[in-house]
Amino acid sequence: MTFSVSCKKEGSKLLISVNGELWRSVSPRLFGHSPHFDLGSFEELEEMEYRSALNFAVRSLSAKAQHSLELHKKLLDLGVSTGVVERVLSELVRLGVLDDRDWVEMFIRSLISRNLGMGAIRQKFFRKGIPSSEYEAILCNLLSQDVQKAQIQKLITSKYRAKDLSDPKQKDQVIKALARRGFSWDLISSMIIDE
Repeated sequence: MTFSVSCKKEGSKLLISVNGELWRSVSPRLFGHSPHFDLGSFEELEEMEYRSALNFAVRSLSAKAQHSLELHKKLLDLGVSTGVVERVLSELVRLGVLDDRDWVEMFIRSLISRNLGMGAIRQKFFRKGIPSSEYEAILCNLLSQDVQKAQIQKLITSKYRAKDLSDPKQKDQVIKALARRGFSWDLISSMIIDE
């Protein structure tokens, strides 16, 4: 039996057929806009998918550090099969290119440097779909109460220095601004209200 692969563009997708049957609908970003499939077997096609997905993942990671869940979603959105996605992620972990723990720590440090509190940082992880079990211990270790108090003090003496904290209206504005940055009521009150 002969093995043939054909491809046609439909909207923003490439429809790839094997022996006349639809195999997969993928983004042109996976194989290119005009891919050439000179293959002799289904195994070669799967290997081509793996290589293309791996190349995409490496390019994506070189542009921006990412958690494996983000990369997993990107690959699935391209139309890569679940099995190939898992194989790519495993290879990247094996090579040391993808390390979720390092990424989590780096992400938390960058948010701390922007003077965000616990609540705001947890919200960022929630929006990314990353379970708390992957970041909570690191977050608590890096963002102690003393660090958060130092952040609040820094904000009061820099960003909010023009605010008169003896004026109830201005004090309320600062309290609300700190709460929006993710600081807990207990910390805010211990730094501003209980002074």
